[in-house]
Amino acid sequence: VPTQYEKPGSPASAHSVTAMRQEELDLSTHKSTLLARADLEAADRIFCVSERHVLWIKDVAPRARTVMSLGEDVPDPWHQPQPAYDRVAHHLVAAIPKLLEQQFGAQLPTPAAKPDL
Repeated sequence: VPTQYEKPGSPASAHSVTAMRQEELDLSTHKSTLLARADLEAADRIFCVSERHVLWIKDVAPRARTVMSLGEDVPDPWHQPQPAYDRVAHHLVAAIPKLLEQQFGAQLPTPAAKPDL
């Protein structure tokens, strides 16, 4: 029976690693960690995948500076088949550079726009 989250220090799921590898990103060394109030309040900006997460952070760490979502809730593929992870990975890889450009004013390369080396 799955818990609500993975234990701290857990690796990314095999489906996550596969989905992100298809997007040319490497999660093979990722380890999970629990957010602490001090971490949240020390961050300049916190980007969330859902409004529910935004509300939770504002409740847990009311002094957190800028907390925002990607603009739309991203479905959680946890414990679903590989295609669900693939869809979310593709969505995140497209959405995050746009959000960062809006926030920081810098245009970032996307995997499709990477120059051939």
